[in-house]
Amino acid sequence: MAKKITTDKLSVGVDVDGDGKPDFAFDLKTIGMFIVGISTVIGMWFTLKADIEEAKALPKPTIERVEYDLKDELIRQTIIDTQEDVEAILEELKIMDERLYELAKKKYRIRMAPTMIIFKDGDKSTVFKAGLDLLFPSNLNDINKAIDEAKLADKF
Repeated sequence: MAKKITTDKLSVGVDVDGDGKPDFAFDLKTIGMFIVGISTVIGMWFTLKADIEEAKALPKPTIERVEYDLKDELIRQTIIDTQEDVEAILEELKIMDERLYELAKKKYRIRMAPTMIIFKDGDKSTVFKAGLDLLFPSNLNDINKAIDEAKLADKF
């Protein structure tokens, strides 16, 4: 049977609080990993410094007129595409608005314009309709009063 090899003799204990017992124990493997890690960080540091110095020595990149024109053309085309998308969305919104108006007209029996309906929790509360002369019969005070009444009806 194989014997387990102990590395107690190869570890170094560090007593931080002075009680005579080691608070940290470092064996040979841990010390080696620490040295390799520090060496890697130092190597990366010097490589980074050399790359920075090399980049400082290189000439600044110039933007050619062709590259500038291509970027400008791309930006303008993107704006035009966005504008076309917005116009298409507005057309769809108009269609949806017309459909919603027709459905509301049927549901709430709107026969004349202008007609104002005040809703309370999704239900009709007050309706203001124009007469045969197509003039709105109410003023702002009447509308505000109807809104206030709808608000107060919920409090009781």
